[in-house]
Amino acid sequence: MMKIGRYPDYVNENAVRWIAGFTLCLALLAIFHPAWYTIIPLTLGFIVRFLYGPDYSPTAKLVTRVILPKLDVSYKMIPGNPKRFAQLIGSIFTISAIILFTTGMILEYRVLLGILSFFAFLESAFGFCAGCLVFGYLIRFGFVAEEICEKCSNINYEI
Repeated sequence: MMKIGRYPDYVNENAVRWIAGFTLCLALLAIFHPAWYTIIPLTLGFIVRFLYGPDYSPTAKLVTRVILPKLDVSYKMIPGNPKRFAQLIGSIFTISAIILFTTGMILEYRVLLGILSFFAFLESAFGFCAGCLVFGYLIRFGFVAEEICEKCSNINYEI
């Protein structure tokens, strides 16, 4: 099986939720102030986190090295592959938003980023990852090999 990038097998759910909060803020900024300097960092963040996890993401570094230690937030490790799939979906959404922005389709751009913002809010506020849910169903229906993440076909997994 071909492996792209280096994504960790397990990630800290609390860090993921904080990163989703930052993503939500940046997405809202991009909605209300459409510009290259708002959508490009959002897109690059998703791509970098999809390929390498938190290792090279400035947002993830800020969260894991500064914010969480200062707040003394606990670690809750969860499987990384569903989160990676969610980052792929975010990458697709934001690349599509760039295309819409480039072609002057600002309403559609805002709607797409609004959907992304909604799901970033769900992740940040409630720990609900829609991409992870879809990933679990892809495993359950045989589109993704169960060996990729055996715990992921059960939505209520515990580590």
